[in-house]
Amino acid sequence: MANTDKVTDLNHNKKVAAKLQEFLANSYATLIQTQNLHWNVEGEAFFSIHKLTEEIYDDQFAAIDEIAERLRALGQKVEAGFDVFEKQSKVKNEPTLAAAIAAQEQAAKTATELADIADDADDIGTEDLAVARLKQHQKNAWMLRSLNK
Repeated sequence: MANTDKVTDLNHNKKVAAKLQEFLANSYATLIQTQNLHWNVEGEAFFSIHKLTEEIYDDQFAAIDEIAERLRALGQKVEAGFDVFEKQSKVKNEPTLAAAIAAQEQAAKTATELADIADDADDIGTEDLAVARLKQHQKNAWMLRSLNK
């Protein structure tokens, strides 16, 4: 069980908040990248890719709100805007299947880092959010990779 004295410290844990903000930026960039592919997909696998990317970005949109609300629950302001997200994110916005896979993998990597930092800070709420998103991004990457075969 986590030490309840650390609950107060969570409101000021800049390391968790900074990684959560980075995760928000990568998540938003992943949403935009996925929509870019969805809107611009062509070819034999059109319907499969179009349908899957729509499911992914619908899920991603809900997750972004949850991530931002977690920042607020930790007493932090949310940094938002295309310029902010572009600066903070490592996701490339290209309408290709390879870029969509890379975006999901980057989001999963950031979620793993967030889970580790949250665990070190005894922040179970943030860790739980990160683990749930990690599993979803790994699943998304797998499903997108399967379209490439």
